[in-house]
Amino acid sequence: MNLIQVAYDPASNNELVNLTLQTKVVSQSDVGIGPVSCWAGVAYRSNGVDKIATGFSQMKNDLAGTSPYKNSWVKYHGELAALAQALYIIEQEGFTGGALPILAVYIEMSPCQNCMPHIQGMLPDGTDVYYSFDYATESANWVTAARALCS
Repeated sequence: MNLIQVAYDPASNNELVNLTLQTKVVSQSDVGIGPVSCWAGVAYRSNGVDKIATGFSQMKNDLAGTSPYKNSWVKYHGELAALAQALYIIEQEGFTGGALPILAVYIEMSPCQNCMPHIQGMLPDGTDVYYSFDYATESANWVTAARALCS
């Protein structure tokens, strides 16, 4: 996994960054989604076509099978929510196994130490993971920038 810091810019030349942040802005009118919900996007290939799935930290993701939780869903950090959404879409589109067809990931904040091992275990070797703010040191800057982006 290659961590690459990029500008927090919905007009970015990076299509994954651009689409993820524009989706965040447009989604602000939906109930329960606010500017400090961390968004992420996953670029993947399905049936020979490149696609992007987005997710955010307040998404409810259904848990398969028996769950140890009181609800049959869980909320992940943004990066894992987007990965869960992409994996669900990939599965629905007929993915049958082998290396996941994930091309790249964008997350507003770098993966936290709890999510990092899960992400590394899910992504193909060498996947580029773009982020705009360092989770450990720039969270306050992200909150300010996210509120400005969504105002």
